[in-house]
Amino acid sequence: MDNELKGEGNSLNYKFRMHDPRVGRFFAVDPLAAKYPHYSPYSFSGNKVIHRVELEGLEDAKFGMQIDWNTALEMAGEGATTEQVVEKYNQIHYAGTNQIRTELFKSQFSHYLPKKFIDKYSSYEGGTLNITEQEALDVNPYSVAIYQGKNSKKYQEEKDNFLNELNSLKAGESKKVKLSVSGKAGTQGSLGQFTINFEGILTRGDDKEWSFEGTMQFYDKWDFDKKKDGGRTSGSETATQIGRLFLPGKGFDIYSPKIKVKQTSKDQKVDWWKDKEIKEVKSNAAELVPYFDEEKGG
Repeated sequence: MDNELKGEGNSLNYKFRMHDPRVGRFFAVDPLAAKYPHYSPYSFSGNKVIHRVELEGLEDAKFGMQIDWNTALEMAGEGATTEQVVEKYNQIHYAGTNQIRTELFKSQFSHYLPKKFIDKYSSYEGGTLNITEQEALDVNPYSVAIYQGKNSKKYQEEKDNFLNELNSLKAGESKKVKLSVSGKAGTQGSLGQFTINFEGILTRGDDKEWSFEGTMQFYDKWDFDKKKDGGRTSGSETATQIGRLFLPGKGFDIYSPKIKVKQTSKDQKVDWWKDKEIKEVKSNAAELVPYFDEEKGG
């Protein structure tokens, strides 16, 4: 149809836009226009047609980059979005540099778990990683109670949720509940601040006495996102910022197994932490700042 309207060879179909070689312009705005405000959104190969090629209607590139782009298109698949193709391209084209950065970042952690999580992140696999109960212990999680009972804004919602469930019961009654509390890992680079989900039977005794028996499960989204409440130490935030800016990869969900636990109103913490030694394992990730500043040219 285009050949009939515009003549043979006067309408070229790239993956993301149609191009008119007679005027050297695309018919539609560049999907990556916001990334390149210094370019016309209709230009072909950044107006560098001698030593550059066009990456399927997105941006200009060196000739070697075209090979990687074609590979990325094949790997991403027929129905892939622009973002998915670009992600594959970055994974392929910068493989050597990415591997160096990944190994450099890993070298700042002495514990095996951060190294494992970094490898998972840099693989671009995303998805879910299930850890064992031993690995859950090795993140060195600080002890928690299903009911923190602390008068602070940070724990207020957790406290209210528990009391709502407890106050719905009369003495001697039980019910199945699902509750969540905030956890914190002592092993830097592992889970950081994470969520502990409880599921089981809550029983109310006389007066204010209660007991819980069920399971707990650790959950964390492992990536380099910014915490809304700024809930990191300065060192951890610096390491996270480095990862966010310079470590390529894709975030993933971490789940521990569902671990059997108990607690009563007389206990200060869930019984799983009884006789367990929790320690802090620090990293040196913040020391990478000078290296990355130099790499940026800062």
